[in-house]
Amino acid sequence: MGVRFTMWAVDPKRLLEVLTADEVVHAREDSLALQAALRRAAKSTKVRGIVQLIIDGHSRWWIGSFLESLRKSSPWQLNNGDVEQAEKLLSSLLRGWNCGTTVRDSPPTSSHSLLPIAPSSDEELRMTELSSSEFEFLRLFFDECLRDEGRRFSRPAGVVGVGPERDDDWDLWVREVLQVIAMTPLEVDAPTLVSFLG
Repeated sequence: MGVRFTMWAVDPKRLLEVLTADEVVHAREDSLALQAALRRAAKSTKVRGIVQLIIDGHSRWWIGSFLESLRKSSPWQLNNGDVEQAEKLLSSLLRGWNCGTTVRDSPPTSSHSLLPIAPSSDEELRMTELSSSEFEFLRLFFDECLRDEGRRFSRPAGVVGVGPERDDDWDLWVREVLQVIAMTPLEVDAPTLVSFLG
């Protein structure tokens, strides 16, 4: 199946309210346990506004396609600072995994965990946290790019894993991922984005 994303909108201040004591202990050990705890919690009707699944199971190649679209000429002129910020945030989500194109390396977006639980290991699932302002920036940036009717998304130029065969299918797939991230109504006020890749 390959390396796939799971992304959650989380209220870090209220997260411990919806996790069991055992889940907290195990989530402090590794990111796989934290993701399992978030998945279990999100199924409960009591967590509305605390934990929300945004995306589950999309492979990382959409990032390469998206970044390559930013490097091509477009009828819309995107702010260079915004493009650099988007690439920095996407690089942090990739955590060193490739995406079919060259990505500028960037340091982690924060030096400490935004959550009350920081897994000591993320060997199985590489975890990244984006602050509420970083998450909101990505949502707005993706929305702006989707409004550019001339923008097309295609297979990245580098080596990629399993993905759509035709460029039209790549375009549809990348648009779907961007729309889910940008336009899913958020149940959590000013959420932290918690992303797992693995």
